[in-house]
Amino acid sequence: MRPSAALWGPIARAASDVTPRHDGLYNTLDWAAGCVLVYMTLFGVGKVIFGQVGLGLAFLAAAALAGWVIYWDLNRRGWKTVME
Repeated sequence: MRPSAALWGPIARAASDVTPRHDGLYNTLDWAAGCVLVYMTLFGVGKVIFGQVGLGLAFLAAAALAGWVIYWDLNRRGWKTVME
């Protein structure tokens, strides 16, 4: 586990075998996009099921966009960052 340097810098400096990471902004972006992905999928499917197809498809399009943002970012940074 390598904590972000933003809040864990003093602890990471105290532990000589831990290298702090500087990717907190990207992780926050992926986290927010993940929340959008989950909720827009949930509400989009619900809207489609209950007859508001236009709004449901708009929510599903927003979910697809959020999924693309996560995919783009992880392709750019490398998928190994997920496992580190």
